[in-house]
Amino acid sequence: MKGLILLVLVSMLLFAAELDGAQGFEFLVEHQRLLRNHRGTLIITPDRIEYKTSHKDESRSWQYVDIQQIKIESPIEIEIMTYEDQKRLLGRDRVFKFKLLDGEITPEISALLMAKATRPIATSVMPATAGAPTYEVPVKHLHSFGGCEGVLKIYPDRVTYESTEKREDSRYWRYSDIQQFGQPERYRFEITSFEDQLGRPTRVFNFQLKQELPALAYDYLWMRIYPSKFHSYEKAAQPPDEKTAGKTAQPVSEKVAPPTAQPQRHPAQQKSEPEVQSAIVAVTETGYEPASITLRPGVLARVTFVRKVEGGCGTEIVIPEYKIKRELPLNEPVVVEFTPGKSGQFNFTCGMDMLRGKIVVEER
Repeated sequence: MKGLILLVLVSMLLFAAELDGAQGFEFLVEHQRLLRNHRGTLIITPDRIEYKTSHKDESRSWQYVDIQQIKIESPIEIEIMTYEDQKRLLGRDRVFKFKLLDGEITPEISALLMAKATRPIATSVMPATAGAPTYEVPVKHLHSFGGCEGVLKIYPDRVTYESTEKREDSRYWRYSDIQQFGQPERYRFEITSFEDQLGRPTRVFNFQLKQELPALAYDYLWMRIYPSKFHSYEKAAQPPDEKTAGKTAQPVSEKVAPPTAQPQRHPAQQKSEPEVQSAIVAVTETGYEPASITLRPGVLARVTFVRKVEGGCGTEIVIPEYKIKRELPLNEPVVVEFTPGKSGQFNFTCGMDMLRGKIVVEER
């Protein structure tokens, strides 16, 4: 009888341990601080993230709704931006940086955090997902100095950059994590994500394309990042053959934005049409982003303006040099077309001439 009771108790303990492992992940960590780092335990569960330490007033427990942003810098580095004020820094939101001393952030944990976070997260650890990319383009991610090489992959529900040189430079974006994208030059591509950087709510990732981005890939992204405007265009923006998914993109000379009025034959089917250069400009709380775009003379330009903020004077866009004046409804892309003539620098402004951006026209 005693043996049976002991066996039952051992079984219950083993079951509890397995259940605990299924519900959470526990790491010995170093809390990185300005003067002296502290050690403790970081616990990640489907309900919350906890930091436990013996140091006075340093332990924390956050529900996911209380976290501004989770940033997985690398498999052993995680950063948690909270809503907690730092009185010594004039109320600046407090950021907790942890270095894992045992174990690492796995694709499973990355997927859990992405599913539970109420706001976009930034991660260099790719969550475990299925399916091949629809488009795949080799690129170089440009840093302030130099850069690193990798592959930009476009999926039906996400975009990833997988660095072949710096694992911590890789990124995974759901389409809801992307504010905007653009192609300011023929072999340049930009993604603006909702990743906090130095106190700013967004971060721009600038890529140098090793080969041209196909027109269909541009439109494919457009449909998913700005879905409210172009539902009727979705069928035309599908890849030509699903069997080619995952293959390296082949050079295509056209790069066009979706039509703004009546349906028309897709640009990729009009091989005789001249090349079109495209750019996207957002109207934000701080002004135009980007504040400057570069175009080539003599090539039709399609510039898309998207107003992201209510009120203010950004409800109109004016380009005096090309006699353009258009209203900008909230969160609705507005495409303006013109062909730059002479080289030079020309302003685009709001209706009250208070917000200003710049068009640089030059040969490249």
